[in-house]
Amino acid sequence: MKASAAPASAGPQAAALPIPVSARVRELERR
Repeated sequence: MKASAAPASAGPQAAALPIPVSARVRELERR
């Protein structure tokens, strides 16, 4: 469980998604 890798603001939604997806969301937020 890499909850620390996902943003706290995302909450359970980020934990439910795989790690690769979380990385993609971070790229979109970076824009």
